[in-house]
Amino acid sequence: MKMQQLIYLIVFLPFTLFSQNNDIKGIIVDSKTGLGLPYVNIGIVNKGIGTVSDEYGQFILMLNSEISNESIVQISSIGFVTKRIKVKELKEIPNNKISLEEDIYQLNEVVVSVKRKEKYRDETIGFSFQSKKKLGYWRGDGSLGAELVTKIYVDKKTRKLNSFIFRVLENVSDSLLMRVNIYKGNTIEPKEKINKVNILHTITKNYGPEEVDLRKFGIFIDDDFMIGLELLKVYGNNIDLVLSASDEPGYSYRRYASQDKWTKFRGDAMSFSLNTLALVDDTKVENIKKERAKLVLHEQFEDNPLIEKFNVKNTVYRNISGMVFNDGDPLPNVTVKLGEFSATGTLTDSYGRYNIMAKVDDELFFSYLGMENAHRKVTENTYNLNINLKREVNELSNVTVTGREKKKRSQKELFEEYNNDEHIIKTGFGIIEKKTASIAMEVVDVGSLTSRPTDLIRLIEQNFSGVKLGTVELSNGGDNVAIFLRGRTSILNPRPAVYEVDGILYSEIPNFLNTDNIKRISKLAGVNATRKYGSIASGGLFIINTNGANFSPNSELITAIPNNRKETNLYKGDALSEREYLANLPEYLKDIKSSPSFESASKVYVKYKNSYSTSPYFFLDMINYFLDYWEEENLHEKIIEKKGSLFSKETKYLKALAYIYDAHGLYEKSMEIYERIYKLKPNSPQSFLNLARSYSENGYYIKSANIYGRYNYLLNQEFLVADVDGSHPIIVRNFNVLISNSGENILTENIEEFNDHDKLPIEEGTRVIFEWNDENASLELQFVDPKNRYFKWKNLSNYELGENLRCTCKEYIIDNASLAGKWLINNNYGGNTHLTPSYLKISIYKNYGSPSETKDVKLFRLSLKNVNQNLLNINI
Repeated sequence: MKMQQLIYLIVFLPFTLFSQNNDIKGIIVDSKTGLGLPYVNIGIVNKGIGTVSDEYGQFILMLNSEISNESIVQISSIGFVTKRIKVKELKEIPNNKISLEEDIYQLNEVVVSVKRKEKYRDETIGFSFQSKKKLGYWRGDGSLGAELVTKIYVDKKTRKLNSFIFRVLENVSDSLLMRVNIYKGNTIEPKEKINKVNILHTITKNYGPEEVDLRKFGIFIDDDFMIGLELLKVYGNNIDLVLSASDEPGYSYRRYASQDKWTKFRGDAMSFSLNTLALVDDTKVENIKKERAKLVLHEQFEDNPLIEKFNVKNTVYRNISGMVFNDGDPLPNVTVKLGEFSATGTLTDSYGRYNIMAKVDDELFFSYLGMENAHRKVTENTYNLNINLKREVNELSNVTVTGREKKKRSQKELFEEYNNDEHIIKTGFGIIEKKTASIAMEVVDVGSLTSRPTDLIRLIEQNFSGVKLGTVELSNGGDNVAIFLRGRTSILNPRPAVYEVDGILYSEIPNFLNTDNIKRISKLAGVNATRKYGSIASGGLFIINTNGANFSPNSELITAIPNNRKETNLYKGDALSEREYLANLPEYLKDIKSSPSFESASKVYVKYKNSYSTSPYFFLDMINYFLDYWEEENLHEKIIEKKGSLFSKETKYLKALAYIYDAHGLYEKSMEIYERIYKLKPNSPQSFLNLARSYSENGYYIKSANIYGRYNYLLNQEFLVADVDGSHPIIVRNFNVLISNSGENILTENIEEFNDHDKLPIEEGTRVIFEWNDENASLELQFVDPKNRYFKWKNLSNYELGENLRCTCKEYIIDNASLAGKWLINNNYGGNTHLTPSYLKISIYKNYGSPSETKDVKLFRLSLKNVNQNLLNINI
């Protein structure tokens, strides 16, 4: 029998082709508080098109050409009244901000725990048998809100649900956020939910049973019901979640997207089982509910119905979710408890995420070694709570002692301490210190081992946990030995670990290495740790430093590029020159750049404009050209008047236009665009950076300071997360320059100044800032110093990471004193997900931080992929 006949297919794939122009972006908020509501279901009723809002209430609903403006969008969430609205009405709502009203009936539900008595006994219900022929799974890109439900049959007795058990056969994602939904069983299909709060569960296992604790939700059933799993969020590149199914007779239901119609499967059930506390006698449900209420409400309130009504809402448990950070980095293993001395609590995962059940007026207590504790009270409007923990500092007799052994060190400091600190490892993306890294890693200092095998495989096997040997099939039909990391591989598609040796990546075990020449090895197993390497490292990664390795770290402050004994970082002059690059431009740019006059250039523009009438990139190139050569003719303004609507649809087009204006010194025009971008993306740190800098360039210093102050306020209130690798240090340094140059008198009581530890020094030197308009663009910058040595910095695109990139800028400061001479800056453009050009703006500040500071802005059109291209030369 073929495998296709053995598998019970429940595949959630968005087969319909979507158009970005029809996407609806919005936010779901609580009508009372205005705060975003997490994990709300949004979709076109019964059309297979739907999604789920994220933890902040934001969503993107992708529509196809078959959906008309009269189609109904349904928006529903536990604890709130369901809203139905036409597509055309949704598009007309200002900022697509949709408010949901609280469902008063649901808020008044009583959720309590039941004390164990003799009349209760433990019973398991549902389907625990695992079929060898049937599976249920989510696969492919996945559709948020896709759900799989099985009907559970019970005898007619009252029982409390203690736990829900299902079995994972495979999970290739780092983790998946699921919602457990429990429905009444007396309907034709899943319809009315029994649970009145969100029951969230994160699947982190690659294989094995998963158990969801239901005791704290106080859910009682006395008849048949249905239970299912709904996909809310994916942490990783793809979905391949395989669950066990059962051969026992039963019913299951599935839908492919949020608010989609249900499809019923007769005779097929998932292996969903539940542990319950069942009532032995036939006590009626009314008496049970009365007994439950007495356990919660204090005796002195029993005779006062008004007080009882007031207090009953405070007994409702709700799921509180969020993230814990420290200076923008997620903190794993933070303890989150219901009160400082409570035994009830949880830990944050590797991404800093947590989920905990709490009631109104409960106090959440956050603690982490070396950090200051934090307390937050749960209010009626608390659903999502993000916390930024500050480093614990004690001052004793003028001596400052930090809670950790050492604070996070700079790349330069790590480079200098590498030989003496066995917890430091060098990678192609910089130097990592185990003690302060926000990722899980193991480091073994091979040089300090008393004995070591001569074989690399045995060396790794003996010194690292979770290692197992296997084989992989070669293209010639043979086999090769490979290392697999337990807990990181797929049972249907196992992937071996890969290896980075002195900055060079190998897909096979580098057996050519002499173990006597190995200085240090590190194991990175988690997706968060290996994401910079892309999908090739999805099976895990071993980083190997040899005794002769001395490759340069990716330091933001360039004070030296050390010599490499192997001379692997010696520049060979292989970058494409400007002349060679121009030869690869599109035909319309070649034609117009060869025009000897404005009249002939205008004819070239007219020749091509109809063919490229819908391409924003064509008109951006034309605007840039006419500003370069024929600005006084004002043709660029006429192009914007006629084709401006092409630039208003996406911020990446607006950014490119603003960069063009900046490169030509038209700062007033670019300021208007940065204001529009700020309104379109008010939660992006890059929006604050661009607008504040633009205000300063146009002389609006108080406005600039106010934008910096608002950014810092939102950062302190945890509405924003600092992009510490991109925009944040630039913002802080720009603010310091603004205060230094314009005086303290621009500060008002409405401007919140940056904390002392954020006040970066204004290093004298040459400051170079890179900004690109497309967050999906992949760049690899190469810096060549006067001694012809180089180092590289690479950002990974949204496509490679499988997640949104916050970083679209990077800053470097070159020390004038130690590195004077001619510098080359090259770039290897890796493209973007749309196969379109990207625009790179480079701002060069010479004599930065001194009275003689000068600024020069260059603009580059990036389109030639996978070729090292010379961008500019700087004489320092």
